[in-house]
Amino acid sequence: MSDSQVNGLDMDKSRDLCDRIQAVVEDLHAITGTPKHPAIALLMKAADEITATAMANSPRRYADYEPKSA
Repeated sequence: MSDSQVNGLDMDKSRDLCDRIQAVVEDLHAITGTPKHPAIALLMKAADEITATAMANSPRRYADYEPKSA
């Protein structure tokens, strides 16, 4: 299991899902003609939740910290 993967949702998968959600949001915006459509708000909230879950499941990383090898 990679450092970024815990409990099945890693940051790479999170970014991929959020990119796909963004594409749907852009299509929906073009169709509805407004960025304030309730479906757009829900999709954006879903993307935020996906990112938050992946971040919560990832080990914390600090810029100048290198973990010791076991």
